[in-house]
Amino acid sequence: MEDGDVTQIFEGVAFAAIPSEQCDADEVTPIADTIRADGGQHIPLRDSDNQIPNLAEVSHIVSASIDFPQYNDAVERGIHVVKPSWVQASLRKRKMAGPRQHSPDPSQFFQDVTVTFAELPEGDKDAIHAGVIALGGVYSGVLSKLCTHVVTTDEEHAKCITAREKKVNCKIVLPQWFDDCFRLGKKISERPYTFPNPPLLQYGEYKPPTSDSLHLEGATTDVPDGEPTTSMPPNSPTDQRRNLNAFQGRQVRLSPDLELHQHLRNTLKGLVEYGGGTLCDNVEECDIYVGRYRDGEEYKSAARVQKEVANLAWLYHAINHNKYTNPLSKLLHYPVPRHGIKGFENMRISISNYNGDARVYLENLITLCGAEFTKTMKQDNTHLITAHQHSEKVEAAQEWNIHIINASWIEDCYAQCTPLSLTNQKYTHFPPKSHLGEVCGQATLNMKKVEQLYFPKIRPSPQKQQLAAGKKIHDSAPDIALYEKERKRKGGVTHGGRRSSHMDEIDLSDGETQPAKAKKAKHTQAQANFPEVKYKLMVTGDERWVGKPKEEDAAKTTLRMLGVQLVTDPKDVDILVAPKILRTRKFVAALACAPTVVDTKYLDTALKQRKLIESPGLLYDRDGEERMGFKLSEALERAQVNDRKLLRGWSIFVTRDVPGGFETYKEIITLNGGNAYLYSGRTGLVLPKRKRDDPDAGPEAQNQGGDEESELVYLVSGTSDPEMKLWKSFRSTVEKQHLKPRVVRNDWLLNAAMSQRVGWDEKWALNEA
Repeated sequence: MEDGDVTQIFEGVAFAAIPSEQCDADEVTPIADTIRADGGQHIPLRDSDNQIPNLAEVSHIVSASIDFPQYNDAVERGIHVVKPSWVQASLRKRKMAGPRQHSPDPSQFFQDVTVTFAELPEGDKDAIHAGVIALGGVYSGVLSKLCTHVVTTDEEHAKCITAREKKVNCKIVLPQWFDDCFRLGKKISERPYTFPNPPLLQYGEYKPPTSDSLHLEGATTDVPDGEPTTSMPPNSPTDQRRNLNAFQGRQVRLSPDLELHQHLRNTLKGLVEYGGGTLCDNVEECDIYVGRYRDGEEYKSAARVQKEVANLAWLYHAINHNKYTNPLSKLLHYPVPRHGIKGFENMRISISNYNGDARVYLENLITLCGAEFTKTMKQDNTHLITAHQHSEKVEAAQEWNIHIINASWIEDCYAQCTPLSLTNQKYTHFPPKSHLGEVCGQATLNMKKVEQLYFPKIRPSPQKQQLAAGKKIHDSAPDIALYEKERKRKGGVTHGGRRSSHMDEIDLSDGETQPAKAKKAKHTQAQANFPEVKYKLMVTGDERWVGKPKEEDAAKTTLRMLGVQLVTDPKDVDILVAPKILRTRKFVAALACAPTVVDTKYLDTALKQRKLIESPGLLYDRDGEERMGFKLSEALERAQVNDRKLLRGWSIFVTRDVPGGFETYKEIITLNGGNAYLYSGRTGLVLPKRKRDDPDAGPEAQNQGGDEESELVYLVSGTSDPEMKLWKSFRSTVEKQHLKPRVVRNDWLLNAAMSQRVGWDEKWALNEA
């Protein structure tokens, strides 16, 4: 480079700039001029339809949103779609900024977030830093005018004081905001987490205020009422007329399955034409196919050749706003399944705490999935969808053991075209001071699943396939021979080794120590040589890693090299490490799985000597056995016999305020095969009855306490005043159904779970004074 030469930032960049509601044509022009002036090549849009003439020529598309017709095609081609902020960031750095942090893709929900930290533990910093970057945000080591969030637990930290004094336009938030966003997979409001006086830190009952979603306008139903509301524009070529271009240069096919009457069809025809498009009668000629259902030859034909496919709700929305939007960005802007989704037939779903558009939207989603929506909730309901956990319906659902989830579950089920697991934390997490109605409507369709089910690619006939396969094998014979030769070579085909298959198996926390997520691990040679997991180990009652995340990570790596994976869920345990017999949630719940129970010396040996003790001895705690009233060795033998079915067929009620909390006992009961119900005194409770001579009973029956137990119904309770007031109503409810009530201390359940045998002692009974 000669003296005086200046590197042009955008040299080699061929770009197109898309006007949008957030960045109109007047704002796009100076952006394009800036890129051109610094070496970029501008590809202008076609006048006829405002689209890029040849996507293959473009390396970058500058757009403030993904709502332009060629977005999906651009992503598939690997073209960078960036917001105008990318241009400004590149100019500041005097080099091209990374496109990821400037993507308009709404799934990168931290794309407008720049964080800096003020006195946080290293583990929290690492977790938040990694998550923010992965979701489109930016980290800044110092407080600058570009920072949007200062993350702290101390608002008197120097950075926070500076931000207030210099009036930096940023929010000072608790780190829990990021944790809740990560768990939900959505960006929720910062309000409950924001200083001063964040509601999250305030004690007492708090019902989150109703919050409307900003993502549901025009997308609450697949069948809109009435007609679009846009009034006809004037005939003269005014600005208003020129801007009506939602369908500019595009042909629209209205499917017969819409069953439009002639008057409405004529109205839509006029509005599409005023928007710059035309109606056509042939699906092969159209650019946009508008239909109601995901079936029929026209739908399949349009979808297979990747024409724009949408429904009437989308068309109304485009007309009302005179704005193109991507029909795949809203679940109910795409044709719906005519007969629901397989697997929802027997579900009865109710809603709580969602209002307005969000409620209408969820009611429609439930029905379109094929489930039954119920306004009121009864014991035969299967699911409750709620925006937070403060309502009578939620209390009843806990009592009746009805699945409680947030709206993301039904949205994702519809998007994935299948019922999804209820164990995903994304669906069962409820931030204590947030109203999840605010994030309704952000889910998008999984088009790979839609394609598999509704318009699979046409397969060639079996005879043609066999002929083609035979020819392919014949032509590939030399390559196959070479591959087989290389595969037998030590180290395999690529790079002298096979790809590690266990990188995703490393659990980031043992739950006993650091709750924060760690940074994504680098792919090192040591990780690439991890052996297969032989044992899943859980630690309880040992605090060696509390406040020491780096030591914890090193220990996990050491154990993983020995074929041991640290876990937090008792149901996965092979080896349970504890200093003595404990009444912790982990210890008690894990015994149902008949693990090997060892003392902490086993862990010490593994970490210090980097080897596992073969045939380790059982945890020895004579004092603990005498105090608890059982022998650990015998309990583990019974656990093997019971096979997690000690409480199979049992329905056990638990009060909300019982020492240890309802969720603790629910986990213990569930892991032992029973059903746990929250009891709060609700009337009309129908009690399931156990069979005295159950033909399905297995060897666990010998440990279930005898025939008398089939007539008993247990309430596990504490002795607080609110709990004691429930005892009388519980006894009355049980006796009315010709069963025998027993109100017991938590010791009864803990003894049963730890000894792996149901027993009785009058000391466990609770009676009114």
